[in-house]
Amino acid sequence: MRSRALSAIALAIMICCCSTQAAAPSRYDPITDARARAIGSALEQNLQHYQRDTATISTYNAVQLNAMVEENQHLKIIQERDQCQFTPDIEARARKLHIPPFEFVWGEMLLHGVCVKKDVNVGLDYLQSAMRHAYAPALMRLSRFYETGYIVHENKALAMAYMRTAAQLGSAMGRLNWADMLVRGYGGPQQYEEAYGWLYTTHFNDEYLQEKSNYLQHELEKRMPPNAVARARTFALAFSN
Repeated sequence: MRSRALSAIALAIMICCCSTQAAAPSRYDPITDARARAIGSALEQNLQHYQRDTATISTYNAVQLNAMVEENQHLKIIQERDQCQFTPDIEARARKLHIPPFEFVWGEMLLHGVCVKKDVNVGLDYLQSAMRHAYAPALMRLSRFYETGYIVHENKALAMAYMRTAAQLGSAMGRLNWADMLVRGYGGPQQYEEAYGWLYTTHFNDEYLQEKSNYLQHELEKRMPPNAVARARTFALAFSN
């Protein structure tokens, strides 16, 4: 960052000097105090602009990328806001360092052809690698693929296993989606109590998601005896403290 800032300063000075040479016919035109103040003011404005924009020109870290994934905005931000400029860094951190959020995002970019040539098979490999590193979004994405048969052979058992694992890892969306699968007829009664307990202690800031959670809890309650509901609430509260 420091070297970029110095480069920007050097470029600004060079531009100012070139402008001076073009405007003055003399071989040497000393910089007056007024011109020095003008250059200083221009440099200060450029540096302030640069500092304001560091968030968009600095590469992502794992926490930032994970937050983008949680909001399901990662592909849009990478392509539209940041104009694909961090594609090499994402690839390097996925391919060489095997950082799960980067593996997941790089896989998604390949699957959808975002900023790179589309390659479904390699993209799926990276999603599976992120899944093996216990990255909940990868487990949820693969669960959906196996449930619907999208780019993989349909496998309901794997779909359930992956989504339940995401819920076990503490993913709020994993817990919501696992409860949704149970309400839609997947799994069985022996799994209702566990799923209900997970969802009972999970809070969503998004109003729609919280309403959906309340609905799914109500649906699970209808499928459970009262003593199982009470037990699930008690255990859930005990383990959440």
